Amino acid sequence: MAVCAQIEYKGWRQAYRITNGSVELVVVSEIGPRIMSVALPGGHNMFRELPAELGLTGGDAFRLYGGQRLWAAPENTASTYYPDNVPAEFRQLDENRFAFTAPVETGTGLRKEMEIQLPADEPAVRVVHRITNEGADAREFSPWALSVMNLHGTAIVPLPPYGSHAENLSPVSVLSLWAYTDLTDPRWVMGDRYVLLRQDALAGTPQKLGLRVKQGWAGYVLDGVLFVKRFGCQEGATYPDFDSNCEIFTDHRILEIESLGPLAPVQPGQTVSQIEDWHLIDGVETPGNDDEVEKWIQPHVQNMLAV
Repeated sequence: MAVCAQIEYKGWRQAYRITNGSVELVVVSEIGPRIMSVALPGGHNMFRELPAELGLTGGDAFRLYGGQRLWAAPENTASTYYPDNVPAEFRQLDENRFAFTAPVETGTGLRKEMEIQLPADEPAVRVVHRITNEGADAREFSPWALSVMNLHGTAIVPLPPYGSHAENLSPVSVLSLWAYTDLTDPRWVMGDRYVLLRQDALAGTPQKLGLRVKQGWAGYVLDGVLFVKRFGCQEGATYPDFDSNCEIFTDHRILEIESLGPLAPVQPGQTVSQIEDWHLIDGVETPGNDDEVEKWIQPHVQNMLAV
């Protein structure tokens, strides 16, 4: 059974520590909701927290804060950066399920919710991200779950299985590039099986890449701990940003691992969701190339996918 306790956290008075003994979360409900920390018991936070914004509430300006947040894709200046600076409602649904629901956003008409589910005794978490269209008109969007990872780690995203020219006359996936994407930047390692992206707190420019990841996972290694998020890839569905269901972004402050749901019209009163399953594994080395991913990361991923 999970244990949930209301706490104060880094200047916020309304926060909850939720643990099953194998993994520990801190969710701030005074804003957001935001999952500000995910860690192994006694271990370091895998999520980045922006020091200058800790404890802040209210106001009309969007704050990054850090942690896990929920957006609606595709990104645009009119509605994406709605400030989630007011309290979210907390509900305990049963002994292992907890929901945090934000008020309806003025202007967008969207209501966002995160439901956290913990298994009995595994270092794993299921996060169900929900967006309900509470407006009067249909809107086309995708639920977009963003994990703001801590400094100095390395992200791992699988590429489609490599194959021969003779047996692969049609393309099998896409890479979406932004105007500021520079694949010669040394933070990228572009292999034939994986893309790696290293967070560098001294880097001067941001980097971003979108991918169609049919394998349904991406990872991050930081100080010996592997964080893996699993997510869907629906056959036949259209995804934002040239059909990307996974995106990775970094600048000097953060690295984000993002999963996206299908892009479709959402009718008034309709709810769409994006489910992520998180796993934490201790004692994992940081890979620097494809072979090291195969040796150090892939066995853990295969164990997760087999469950």
